[in-house]
Amino acid sequence: MSKYRETADAILTDDLRKLLAAVSDEAHAVEALEGAGYGHDEARALVREWQGERAAQPQQREQPPEAPRTSRLLAQRVLLGSLLRDGVPPPTFLPSPTHGERLFYEGHLFLFAGHKKAGKSWSMTLQARDLIAAGRPVVYVDNENGTELFADRLAIAGGVSPEQVDEHLHYIPFPRDLRLEGLRDEFDAIREALPGAFVVADSLRSLMARFGLNPEKNVEVERVFGPIMAAVKSGEPSGRLTVGVIDHSNRNTREGDAYVASGAAAKAQAVDAVYFFNAIEPFSQAVPGAVKITVKDDRRGLLDFERVYRAGGQGEDQPFRFESASAEEFSVGGRVLLDVRQHMMDAGEPQTKSKVRAAVKGENARVDKALDMLASNPSEPVWSELHGQRIVFVWEEREASDGLPV
Repeated sequence: MSKYRETADAILTDDLRKLLAAVSDEAHAVEALEGAGYGHDEARALVREWQGERAAQPQQREQPPEAPRTSRLLAQRVLLGSLLRDGVPPPTFLPSPTHGERLFYEGHLFLFAGHKKAGKSWSMTLQARDLIAAGRPVVYVDNENGTELFADRLAIAGGVSPEQVDEHLHYIPFPRDLRLEGLRDEFDAIREALPGAFVVADSLRSLMARFGLNPEKNVEVERVFGPIMAAVKSGEPSGRLTVGVIDHSNRNTREGDAYVASGAAAKAQAVDAVYFFNAIEPFSQAVPGAVKITVKDDRRGLLDFERVYRAGGQGEDQPFRFESASAEEFSVGGRVLLDVRQHMMDAGEPQTKSKVRAAVKGENARVDKALDMLASNPSEPVWSELHGQRIVFVWEEREASDGLPV
């Protein structure tokens, strides 16, 4: 028996076409089928039928070997050995003489949350003013206030000339053609054009609305903060952007709450630091008040827990008043202290404690304590003087050495 007959016998139970595929030409295929029990004519007919089907099928070309797979993630690897050898540089802080130093990390992304009309935009305007005065570039993306109101606030803030503003401030009111899919590229381009710039987005809600996104949904919040954070953390450390995003808190939010930004918890998780700006006492041009900045989230853990400031009450045509204060001033007797200060500013003549007690509502002990606190604070224009046998209090701008300690 030939090897073809052996092949046919071995695969007799397999499919007929597998048997036909096991031989190399027509004669051998016919012989194999005859060996499997088919007659000569029947075998030839089967072989020709098979050949016709095979000819009708597209011929498979030999495929080249697959190229090795590459990982897009591994291609973005960053080596950290040199940082470990040389030491990781400590974080730096934006110059912030008005708010007090070491409050805002440089080259980071932070959220500045607070209730509506509490003074958040005022605070960021003052921070922008400080950087303009220092010759640093500022980009203010304004979706809330408009050109005239922002310019008016900058004028009231004082401390910078029109020439400095035009040189260092890049003010963009209600921007057009800003696309979500191009957000990373936009911030990368700002970093390349203005290395080390301070960028303010006022506010998150209006920015997300432009993209048709819901600030209450975590995933949609990440779609905005993700590209911005990537741009902030890219490039040479000395030229990185610092981005502050203003956000509105819910009406019931308090500084003790775990999350002070309204809606999605992803807001706090997506940034380096979260601040809560709260008006302890309402303020205006005519009425002095007080505000507090509380650090709610701090990825590096180096920031103060809270800072308190006196705000407003500067009067017409005077630079906006925003000064550091102690938390003690605005505790239970805080309102009394503010009223005492306002009375001293308006009195126009020396005041005894008795006169101040009669003019200001509150317990006498709190009024007396407020007077003593103001007179002992060198930054306050309230002084105590000896008039005959009585100590009186006056409101006057002068050097600290002129006052009489109490």
